[in-house]
Amino acid sequence: MLVAIRNRAVAAFNASSAIITALFLLGMIPSKADAATFGDVICNISTPNSVGDIGAILTGVAYLGGAIAIGSGLLMLSKSAENSRDNPLHKAIAAMVGGTGLLFLPGFTNWSVTSLFTYQGAGGVTSCVPGQPQSSSGGGLDVMMTNLVQNIQDPMVYLISFVSFIAGTFFMIRGLQKATKYGADPRANSVTAILANIIFGALLFTVGQTVDTIMTTIFGTNSITSFDAVGNAIDNMFASAGDTTQFKAAMKAAFTFFQLIGMIAFVRGILVLKAHAEGDSQKTITQGLTHIIGGAMAINIYEFLQQVNDTFGFDFLS
Repeated sequence: MLVAIRNRAVAAFNASSAIITALFLLGMIPSKADAATFGDVICNISTPNSVGDIGAILTGVAYLGGAIAIGSGLLMLSKSAENSRDNPLHKAIAAMVGGTGLLFLPGFTNWSVTSLFTYQGAGGVTSCVPGQPQSSSGGGLDVMMTNLVQNIQDPMVYLISFVSFIAGTFFMIRGLQKATKYGADPRANSVTAILANIIFGALLFTVGQTVDTIMTTIFGTNSITSFDAVGNAIDNMFASAGDTTQFKAAMKAAFTFFQLIGMIAFVRGILVLKAHAEGDSQKTITQGLTHIIGGAMAINIYEFLQQVNDTFGFDFLS
């Protein structure tokens, strides 16, 4: 009887997950506004209605799963009182604790983030505004590249933030769901797997704060250095060649693209560490840290170049 009820509860939760996916895909229908540029396309894809709508759907499903888990836990508790050998008490407690976390997901998320960072930090970019390309008449490939990067820069940052928020919320729900089944399958629902989903989910949920923390650890500051030092160095090196405005614009675009790659690598590093913590033998801590540290260096590429310049005594950025 108890097994049948539990199986129905799991089936209901899986059905809820399918509903999330369906609603998310429906929300990804492009806006009625014309997608005049590639940046507009990215904004249409990554903006269903608002991040809050998706968060509300995830929270609603978590409420449903939490209520089911608590009900299942209470039934297991009564069975444990009758026969503790066949119905261990820890299974009932785990189901109710995990269910409580799901039922109070916003509060649990706040507690998890605060436990990691001691305060609620930035989650990432919350608006998607593509840059407007300039006319390339009379220009060359440098103008085309500059237009592309300026157009997709903010939309890509928004998309990365959006995906990180959704993935972080999903992982936290998944971790709590595993907690409700702790003891039923020790390998799939181990303490390590539960904590990996919750901790790395919290890191993705506030990916902006995570990036700030790593950059402060590496560079001593979370401020992203501007292009000014590199621009001045270019002026000094090529002063005799004439106007360097177009060249500097092209270089800035190249560095900006490099920063976008760094953001993607940073998020991938978190996912690699999570996979390793869950027992994926093909993912290693070294791979994860390489992506995270390398991504942070790429995001703050100008500060990284300044550090290299100072370390080896170059005069390039002096």
